[in-house]
Amino acid sequence: MKEIIAELTPYSNKEKLLRHAKDLIEYSDLIDIPDAPLGIPSPSSSIISCMIKDNFDNANIITNIRLFDVNRLNLLNTITALRMNQINNFLLVRGDVPLVGNKIEDVTPDEAINVIRSKYADTNLGLLLNLNKSINEINERIKRRASFYLITRPWFSEKLKEVSKKVKEQNSKLYLYFVLITENNKEFLLKHLPKEELVHIDKLDEAIQSVENYVDGILFSSPTDHEGLIKSLKISHKFI
Repeated sequence: MKEIIAELTPYSNKEKLLRHAKDLIEYSDLIDIPDAPLGIPSPSSSIISCMIKDNFDNANIITNIRLFDVNRLNLLNTITALRMNQINNFLLVRGDVPLVGNKIEDVTPDEAINVIRSKYADTNLGLLLNLNKSINEINERIKRRASFYLITRPWFSEKLKEVSKKVKEQNSKLYLYFVLITENNKEFLLKHLPKEELVHIDKLDEAIQSVENYVDGILFSSPTDHEGLIKSLKISHKFI
């Protein structure tokens, strides 16, 4: 059974945030909470994760950790607090360049795995994979033996089959990131992402069928269009 993962926009309105989180919990297996997308100040993924877990005990959450913003001490402090709140899935990312303040750059995602596992060996730690990189670069990251990998771009590549095989050989999970373009969010998305990296919601079923044999789950994102995201999750249940 493939896993359905839904990306929760980190709204600054608490009531709206919790209302949308409740919707996503109903239609997905996990919810993923980004941290300062595009480097724009927004509510912390870690704090939102704890807030949601406090309100919805059945929520399975992937907390994003932006390493551009933290040093090793803060990283361990954050992981410790999240584990206290029964959250144990973490996606380690450099993050987008911050629009406010400076990058810290004390620890990379690859290094962070060892830092965290030195204290908490049973954490589920994820890393990003970019299939635009060379296969050698991709394989070096796979060798880090993360608990799971998330392919961010492109969503389909001739490298997908080989990458899937290598990830599965080490008993890690492989997820794929679908950014859904709809009539309601196309103006926003086309300002930030190439059109070929987006999945049109009307062709979602075809996209799912083209990758489902290679991945353990799909992360669905529909920035600025919550209803479009719910629609995509409902469609995914027919195939995943």
